[in-house]
Amino acid sequence: SDAVAYVLLRPTLDRRLNALRRFVRSAVLRVLARDLLDLAGDRTTARELADVADAAVAAAIAVAQDELADGAAGHLPFSIIAMGKWGGRELDYPSDLDLLFVYEAPEGMDGPVAISTANTLAQTFSAALSKVTSEGIAFKVDAALRPEGKDGPLARSLQGYRKYYEQWAATWEHQALIRARFAGGNEDLGRRFEALAAEFAFPASLSSGTILEIRQMKARIESERIPLGEDPDFHFKLGKGGLVDVEFLIQLLQMKHGARIQNLRSQATLSAVESATKAEILDTDEGSALVDAYRFCTRARNRLFLQTGRDVGSLPTDPAELSRLALSLGYA
Repeated sequence: SDAVAYVLLRPTLDRRLNALRRFVRSAVLRVLARDLLDLAGDRTTARELADVADAAVAAAIAVAQDELADGAAGHLPFSIIAMGKWGGRELDYPSDLDLLFVYEAPEGMDGPVAISTANTLAQTFSAALSKVTSEGIAFKVDAALRPEGKDGPLARSLQGYRKYYEQWAATWEHQALIRARFAGGNEDLGRRFEALAAEFAFPASLSSGTILEIRQMKARIESERIPLGEDPDFHFKLGKGGLVDVEFLIQLLQMKHGARIQNLRSQATLSAVESATKAEILDTDEGSALVDAYRFCTRARNRLFLQTGRDVGSLPTDPAELSRLALSLGYA
C-alpha cells in the first residue's frame, strides 16, 4: 500500500520541472525588486542571484537522481562545480550557469558503468534546469569549460580531471579554476575538487611565458570577440576597462601571488581586488578604480538586460536609450 501511495502521490516530472521554474522566477523577482528599490547593493544582488542558482541546482540534482533511482545513480558520488561568475557568487541577471560535473566510482562499480551513469546524470540534471516547459526554463547551463570543451564527456572523474590538468590543460583552463566552487551534490567530492583546483590555479611560481600567454589571450578577446560595428571603447563586457579586463588583471595577480597569500584565493573578483589592495600588490587608487569600474559595468549590464530582455555588451549609442540607462543608474 505504501508503494501504491507513493506512485499516486509522487508528482510527475513535468510538474516538478514547472514547480522549479516557478520557484526560480519568484525568487529572482524578489531579488530584482530589492535591487530596483535600492534595498540591496549590487554585490548583495549578485550573491542572492547565485544563491537562487544554488537552490535550483539542489532541486535539479534531486530530480535527476530520482529519475535514475533504479540504477547506479544513487550510489555514485556526483558533484556540481560552479565556475565563472556563478562560481564567484557574482551572478548577473543574464548570466548562464558555467559548471563542471565530477564523479568518483565507488568500490565495486565497474568503470564503464560509472562513466555512463555520471554522464546520464549530467544530461538529466542539465535538462531539469534548461529544458523548455510550459513554464519556460530555470537557468541556461554551460559546460563548455570542461576538459576538451564540447568534444569531451560532460562528466569526468576526479582523477581524470587531475590527469588532464597536469598533462594537457591550457593556461586559461588553469586560470578558470580560480573560480571553481562546490555548488551541489556530494560535498566531500566537491570539496576535494576545490582543493584540486587550487593546486593548478595557484602555482608555486608563474613563468614569464605563462604571464605573456595570459596577456595575449586578453588581447585576442578584445580583437576577436567584440562584434563588428561595435566601438570597443563602449563595450563594457570585453573592452578595455570592462568586466573581463578587470577579471583578467586580478586573476593574473591571483595566479602570481596566490600560493603565498591565502586571502588572495577568493573566487569573487571584487573580494580578490580588495585582498590585493590590502596586501599592497595594488595601491589604494588602483584598487578603488578596479572596484568602481567593475561595479559600474555590472550595473549597466543588469539594467540594460532588464530594459531590453537581452544580454547587451555595449553602452547604447542612441541618446534616448543612453538617457534611460543613465536615469536607471541614478544619474540626474
